[in-house]
Amino acid sequence: NEAVLANLLTGATTNVKQNTTSILFHEKAEAALGPRVPFRGAVIDYENKVRKVIGLPSRPYDTTHSHTIKFIYE
Repeated sequence: NEAVLANLLTGATTNVKQNTTSILFHEKAEAALGPRVPFRGAVIDYENKVRKVIGLPSRPYDTTHSHTIKFIYE
């Protein structure tokens, strides 16, 4: 999306508060979606649902987890 592209162009960084639960569910979503889903934003969507339940702020999309930038598995 536009925010991801803007961060790329400006070199901006974002700190994301994480814990064991948020990391576990992020990786669970990565494994469930696998390479068949080239837009990895769905992983962040899933993780953000979990983050809401456990009281963590939403995680923003980034260059490898976007709805507009394709991630190519090699």
